[in-house]
Amino acid sequence: MSYRRQKQTLCGCKEANCWSTAIACCLNIPVDDVPNFCTPEDGWWEKTQEWLAMRRLTLIDIPWRDGSIGGGGLARGTICIASGKSPHHKSEMHSVLAGYRYEDDKHYLDYIHDPSPSGGFLDGDPESISFFVMIDPAEKPAQSQNPPIGE
Repeated sequence: MSYRRQKQTLCGCKEANCWSTAIACCLNIPVDDVPNFCTPEDGWWEKTQEWLAMRRLTLIDIPWRDGSIGGGGLARGTICIASGKSPHHKSEMHSVLAGYRYEDDKHYLDYIHDPSPSGGFLDGDPESISFFVMIDPAEKPAQSQNPPIGE
């Protein structure tokens, strides 16, 4: 899976768009085409899922505990979004791209891209990792002016 390296266009504590930029990177689309879901209003996860559903995608968020997601592994090189404490704003969350791999009964995350211009990835282990999943293409998508990704 290829991805687009981009830097977030909004920085700061309350309205940074690292989450939206990580999504844009994973989907290989310009960051300006993805709304900033992480505004001071609540509902960022629901807004993200609604936007993705219009593109026949969803995200599954899995807790990362003690270096593991539990269970078996996914395909080597699966790209995901790792979210955890920001190295720059200790009270805020940050999101980066990671390559997931499962070897010798162990789970690994290799950080591959930090959308923050300051870099630094995460402060410690991620709290969760999010994987994109395609919604059944036979299902009629929600009304949207945007085509599904890849069309």
